[in-house]
This record gives sequence, C-alpha cells and structure tokens, in this order.
Amino acid sequence: MFGRTVLLGLVIGIIASLWGCGVGGPIKVSLVTTALSADTRYIMFKMYYTEDDVKEAKDFCLHEESPTATFTLGGIECVVKLQMPGKRDESKSFVPSKLLLKTPTQEFAYSFSERYSYPSMELALDSGRKYFLQDMGYDYLDEPEKIVSRCEFEPAGVQTGKIGTPPFQTPIHLYDANVDGFYTGDKDGIIIGPLTAVPYGPLKLHYVQPLSKYITTPGGIFEILNIARDGSEITLLPYRGPTAKLQVVAPKNYSGQITLTSADANLNVTVCGKAGEWVTVIPGSYTIQNALLNTTSTERYGMYVNQYEHEMPAMKVEAGAEYMLVLSGPRTLECRAAMVDGKINVDVPTVKGEAGERYSYVFDREKPTMVYLNVDDQSTLLGQMEYG
Repeated sequence: MFGRTVLLGLVIGIIASLWGCGVGGPIKVSLVTTALSADTRYIMFKMYYTEDDVKEAKDFCLHEESPTATFTLGGIECVVKLQMPGKRDESKSFVPSKLLLKTPTQEFAYSFSERYSYPSMELALDSGRKYFLQDMGYDYLDEPEKIVSRCEFEPAGVQTGKIGTPPFQTPIHLYDANVDGFYTGDKDGIIIGPLTAVPYGPLKLHYVQPLSKYITTPGGIFEILNIARDGSEITLLPYRGPTAKLQVVAPKNYSGQITLTSADANLNVTVCGKAGEWVTVIPGSYTIQNALLNTTSTERYGMYVNQYEHEMPAMKVEAGAEYMLVLSGPRTLECRAAMVDGKINVDVPTVKGEAGERYSYVFDREKPTMVYLNVDDQSTLLGQMEYG
C-alpha cells in the first residue's frame, strides 16, 4: 500500500509540473527572438490568398526606371533602394546588383552574390526589440540589356520557447509569415516539436503550419488563448475534450512534412509521414493542406502535395478511434491535349494519388526532365521533356 501511495504521488507531481500551478489553468510561455542559420528556410503555404495578403507581401522588382520601394515592418518604414543595377560582364555572366535597406535608425548594404546565400539583417523595431530579416532575392534578365533585382523579404528569425518543464518539454517556433513585424493570428504560423528538415540543395526546408485555435504536442492538446503582438509570450490552455489518433503514411521510400487541417476542429497538425507516427487530434474532418516529401537526405528532387477546396475527400475522425491515411504517390494523370500547328500542346496536368491527394514535382528547369511511366512500383523511361 505504501509503494502505491508513493507512485501515485509521483504521478500527480509530474502532472502538476507539466501544467503549472493550478492544474488545467492558463499557461504562459515566454518566447525569445532567435536567428535562423544561413542554410535554413521556413515555408508556409496558403490555399488561398486574399487581397490583404497581396498588399502585405514584401515582394518587389527594382530596376533603373523604378529603383526604390517601401514597406512597413513592426510599425517602422523601411526603404529598399537599388544603388547599383546588376549588369553582364564580358563573359555574359551577371554582376550582382547592390542594394540598400534603410530604416529611420539603420542602414544595410548588400548584394545577391551567390545562389542560396541570402543576407541577414538585425533590425531594431519598436521598444528596441530585435527582428531578423533577409532578402531571398535574385537578379534576372528581363530584356537583353535590362537586369531586374527581385526582392523577396522573409523573416530570418523566429520566436522560440518551450511548453512544459524538464524533462517533458516541447519546443515551439513562432513565425511571422506575413512579414509585418507582429504575430497576429492565422496570418502567421508555428512549428511544434523538434525541427525535421527536408533537404533542398544546400538548404534545409521547414514547413510552418498556419496558426489555429488549437495546437497538438506530445504533451497534449492546447488552446491558444493569446499571443503577444510582439511575439514575446504565448498563453495556452490545456484541452480536456474528446480526442482521436491519426497517422499519415507517405509513399514508399518518401518522408517529409505533411500539414493536415480541420476547419470544424479548429486544428492544424504536422507529421512526417513515417509509419507508426501517431498524433493526437480533436475529432473532426481532416484533409491535407500541403506537404513536402523527399527520398533521401541528399536528394534535391522531391514532390509537393497540395490541395484546393473540395478536391480531396475529407477524412472524418471520430472520438476515441484511430485512423490511418496512406498516400500512394502519383497514380492518375489528368490533362488535356490539343493539336496546334502540327504540335501537341498539353496543359498543366493534375497528378493524383489513390486518396485524392494532388501531386506536383520539384524540377530543375535548367535541365531536361526525364519522363517515366510508373505502374505498380515498376518504372519505365519514356524519354525527355524540355521546358519552353
């Protein structure tokens, strides 16, 4: 009897330490600004973009006729200026442009010197808080003698913290997806748990799931009560309602990051597609929002899984049950072809799997694409397809 009492007390003590003082009450998690490593990139895709999203995009094309653009970040005005346009040298190679990013108190000069090498800048926003920004831009030839600098600004930092107390802790990363300098609900995103990168060339890609009312962690499901606008704190409430188990299995030899979404459960969740990886969810109707899959740690080429409304049948998940969604990989090619001037024109095909998921591929457009016929895991080379 004495042994059982000690064990019961230990279990209660662990639960209390997980949820904080007042079991089941709100939990405040402090978040700190953390810079991303140079080889890391976060990605958050949305199924639809509203007019407001377009207005908030920090995406500009600068050239000699239009050398300046402005945007607002964290309440301060930022000016990006093309100081020296790119040009072509005698070997017809690009000489990178030189740019200047200016705030009321800071200036940053940079250029697009190498592919996948993007400048990171530490900005001081309101009240002196730090914000890491990078220009994922590049130069391209628009006309024979006109080189345009495409400026695509993205966060180079995240707000990081941990839910729970040692040894039961789950890391979280809050991401300013709309690049406005604030953390304001469903326009921004979150990564929960240890980072699991998908390699893409020298880069490590991380999918960011859009913020939802609830988040799921190895320590349980939580309701997001509040996020400080400056990203310094998130307030959570442990969820005590019905749950279910869900597993997604990627196609053979593939793994990566798969984001599921449920509007009626108000929950988004990310899994890796590995067999045996169960995640606790709130009952509701789930479908894939997007996914990035790859085959090996060194393979550059993988495939996207992305959906549009009503395209993939939703999986109804009921309380107390376990569900498995198996992705087959590309199985059905849907396209239209027409004969034009003696040539066959094929529209952009839709490639679907057995569960209704839609696939698209990551191609290297600088090289011809090899076309294969895949039937029952048997692959036959049909030839090459060139872009243009």
